[in-house]
Amino acid sequence: MSNELLDYTEDLAQKLQLILNSFAQQQRPELDGLLQRWQEQLKQMRAYADGHAHVSLALVGGTGSGKSTLLNALLEADLLPTHSFRTCTSAAIEVAYASRKSWRATIQFLPLSAWEEEKQYFLLEARESQSSGHSSFAHQDFLYKAWSLYRPRAGQPPMPFPLSELIALLEEPLPESLLKQIEAGTLTLKSKTASELKQQLTRYLTAESPVWPFIQQVRIEGPLPLLKDGLRLIDLPGLNDPNPAREAITRRFLQQAEFIGMVFGTGRGLTRDVIELLKDQHFITQMVLDGKVSALSFIGTRADDFVNELEWGNLGLSPDADRESIRQARDVQIRQLIQQQLSELTLWFGNRYKVSEQSQHIIGLISNTLQQSPIFVASALSYQAQLGWLPLQPQYFTESAQTGLPDLQAFAQAIVAEHGLKARKKLIRSQFQQMNQEIRRLVESLRQKQSVANLATDQASRLQIALTQVYQEHLRSFQTAQSDLIQALHLKQVQFEKQLLYAFSDLQRHLDRVLEQWQDLNWQYLQRAVANGGRYTSPTTGVQVNLSRDILRFIENEVALDWYEFFQHRLLKELDQARSMLNGLLDQVAQAVKGCLKQEAPLLLAQSEDLLNAGQQVIEQLSWRARKDLEQKIRATQSRMEQVLAEAVQQAMEPAYGEAAELSGTGVKKQILDKLTLELNQHLSALTQQIKQPVSEALLDLVQAIEQHHKALTQEFLTSLETLCQIN
Repeated sequence: MSNELLDYTEDLAQKLQLILNSFAQQQRPELDGLLQRWQEQLKQMRAYADGHAHVSLALVGGTGSGKSTLLNALLEADLLPTHSFRTCTSAAIEVAYASRKSWRATIQFLPLSAWEEEKQYFLLEARESQSSGHSSFAHQDFLYKAWSLYRPRAGQPPMPFPLSELIALLEEPLPESLLKQIEAGTLTLKSKTASELKQQLTRYLTAESPVWPFIQQVRIEGPLPLLKDGLRLIDLPGLNDPNPAREAITRRFLQQAEFIGMVFGTGRGLTRDVIELLKDQHFITQMVLDGKVSALSFIGTRADDFVNELEWGNLGLSPDADRESIRQARDVQIRQLIQQQLSELTLWFGNRYKVSEQSQHIIGLISNTLQQSPIFVASALSYQAQLGWLPLQPQYFTESAQTGLPDLQAFAQAIVAEHGLKARKKLIRSQFQQMNQEIRRLVESLRQKQSVANLATDQASRLQIALTQVYQEHLRSFQTAQSDLIQALHLKQVQFEKQLLYAFSDLQRHLDRVLEQWQDLNWQYLQRAVANGGRYTSPTTGVQVNLSRDILRFIENEVALDWYEFFQHRLLKELDQARSMLNGLLDQVAQAVKGCLKQEAPLLLAQSEDLLNAGQQVIEQLSWRARKDLEQKIRATQSRMEQVLAEAVQQAMEPAYGEAAELSGTGVKKQILDKLTLELNQHLSALTQQIKQPVSEALLDLVQAIEQHHKALTQEFLTSLETLCQIN
């Protein structure tokens, strides 16, 4: 797929490359370092354009929260299937802009092996249940999957379903036509209109389709004005899909999306599934680690779904209050409820996780950020009725503003304005303008050298002595400040490393949280998990058991706030301090230089102003790029740390899983838990030592990245200083 931002960047890069090539042909050794840096900047700009072609807003919410209806209204396109019997909520649906007038959807399927693994686990449980005397099966999720794939007869499966019939059904091979379609990997649908594409999608994304259990991702492209400048909307399922492949897709989208909207029905505020997502599904912790707390928004749907007579008393209004007054009072009440729930969530977060002295203020920051998160109250059906898609019902709102959709569209447009394609083109363009100014500065520098050479000998000599003195004085002050910054940075690295390792060594005091979680597990699930390396997903109930992940998340939760405080505050603050210091020093030098020029060579004053402005702009640009680069390195370091921890935990616990799998007899659950607890206690201290070196290496890499940034700024400062003072 074409990347418009990358194409735009490449066009600008080619123009600059011609200029750089002309400098290179001059074969002047004193320009080699500068040309090399410019080539590296071009490389970085191409890399940025390649990875930032769009900005994503992912919508997460419980089944039936109305995300698809909301997306259709937001896009003003009747595109996604809604109100159909059991619309598939297990697939991530991504909607993007395409300049063509036609519409296209690409459906990506799970591999057959994913279904076979899920099916075999089910058969194991089903046969055990049958041996225990159970004759029917009532868990809908898996039954609907099996019925869709094999479909022995028309209509819906009877509930409860005879267990023997279901086992016999699953023992049959999948239909040949279905196998061919799945083995193709992807399926592309095309249409001339959005409604035609919706009809095609409905045939694949609902329980009437034989393939929906295999769908893991859908990508839709069409002429959608709201998405024209780089915004992508993503409809995500929850994080509790029993199929690990689909769960991984959801987690990947959540990590990549720059903005996340939590969708809930206005009837109850943030429902239990949303609150549980924020708490138990590692969601808020991940937001903290990724620095995305400020990217959350909350969207209430079905704002028109209320009865006037039932709301008067709840809202404290008189019986003669009209529907608009009720709507306004209800909106206020919903927003207050959400803010109260977010406040309680922050309190829970602070009580749940260990907070070091250095990170106390982070809890307050998270609380304030959550409290300031945008809250929208919307009625998609009322808006669709106003668009003419639906007949106007008595309960629908009659004015566009009442539906809340214009506010949501404005929110999306604001995201696009700040982070979309035009904004990023502007950012790229400004970077090229900075390089152009640097090139202009180089040309001016060469001319200035000639101007100085044309001065009278005694005048040039006095100016050179004065400028040399300015250079030496400010170089010494710069070197001192630079040394202090680097020393402070390394000190903070050592402090955080000790802080992090202390958190690991202190884990044993809080192990009851992990054990409480395991105590609630069904003994059969626990037994199957230890027999399968610590992991098991029940296809009959959807319950997931991942013992190593529980330990890993427990560790991450313990260090999440310290991590956020160090990476999202201390390190980024160092970059800002370095930039401010250098700009301040450069300004001091400029004032001294201008004083010399005013006395000895007034004609050069205008040139010095241009050089100063160019130097400051380059420092600003380098700082911006360094910040973006550091943010990427922080994410990479986080992934690296998670991988190291995951491997260390799994390696440490693998022998315990094997030994626990051999346990049997009365009280087997207690035996397994006792064994796991013993091994975990023994291995936590060893785990701390095991991860000590990878932690140190990862932190050192980040600190060295900031040092490299300091060196780049140093070089730019010295270049500006030498240019201003004419020292070669």
